[in-house]
Amino acid sequence: KSFNIIFPLVIPEGPSQLLVAEPEGFKDGIGINFKKDVGVLVGGDALHGTGNCNYREKTQFRVAIAVYFIDTNEENVEDFADDDTAYYPPRGSEDFLLAQAGRHWAGAGNHTLASDKGRNRIYVQDERGDCHAGAQQGMCDESLNFRNACLKTCQVFLDDEAYYEKLGKIMEWPTETAQD
Repeated sequence: KSFNIIFPLVIPEGPSQLLVAEPEGFKDGIGINFKKDVGVLVGGDALHGTGNCNYREKTQFRVAIAVYFIDTNEENVEDFADDDTAYYPPRGSEDFLLAQAGRHWAGAGNHTLASDKGRNRIYVQDERGDCHAGAQQGMCDESLNFRNACLKTCQVFLDDEAYYEKLGKIMEWPTETAQD
């Protein structure tokens, strides 16, 4: 199970197309014009991309967000982790995706955002030895390749200690204080 919903945020004047096609290729694709307050649901293995357009003459642009919904499991995680249509999560993030598995999709229907217990444990490691030095030079923000090789140092993924500490601050959980 997988699909995504594409929500247009800024739609320029004239046609603003999303091209949707079968996995074999875009040559037989169908152009769908974006409309205000209407999302486009793309499912399964369908390909999608920007249709033929040029907004430069009117100095306009199009902005949309895509929200992916994936029932991640051992059988399909490699396919999803290899997807390169988004910066996050980085390609090859099987462990991260599997740590999210089952959080919201369950056969009994008893998993909800209100009852979410968070992701399963993951162990984050950098793949380079120069991550700390490069991060101090701003490489986490300047180089996608560096960032993807230094997932821990660049805080793309957080190990459990950092994850729960940060989550606690966001949720305003009480913290333990030392007593004399």
